[in-house]
Amino acid sequence: MTQTLAFSWPFIATGTHGVSSDAQVIKGILVDIILTSQNDITFAARRSRILDNLLKAASEASVNNWDSYGAKAVTFNSFQSAISFLTHFPSSFQDPDVAVDPDGEVLLEWYVSSRRRFLVSVSDRGTISYAGIFGINKIHGTEEFVDKIPEMVIQGVARIFAAH
Repeated sequence: MTQTLAFSWPFIATGTHGVSSDAQVIKGILVDIILTSQNDITFAARRSRILDNLLKAASEASVNNWDSYGAKAVTFNSFQSAISFLTHFPSSFQDPDVAVDPDGEVLLEWYVSSRRRFLVSVSDRGTISYAGIFGINKIHGTEEFVDKIPEMVIQGVARIFAAH
């Protein structure tokens, strides 16, 4: 059974609450992440910003047909996996842009130019799919994600920024 998210944005900053039990769980996860990051204010602000972007994207895609073209709603498991991915991702890299794919998965993109970009799609099944373009070279694949960022993903993100 696919669970659909429904919440009111911004519930962390304003204290308003989501309308589902899943939204309450997500709020707790985000608050814990932000509070445990307080020892480094820059890191905490940056991590808070990327998680806010994830929350905004998920909020906009919280119902089926959110794009008026039949897109699936983002699932709770995909959202939760994306939170885990982002909290495990090395802070030494630039933050990705965050969106939701029409298939309901969370999409993360690191973009330098149309010929230097890397994308990660986080599924609700604990897998990530990635694709990168580096000039004329391309890579793509699927990896299992369980609390450790796959090396191919780290290498891919590092590679798009290597020449810059």
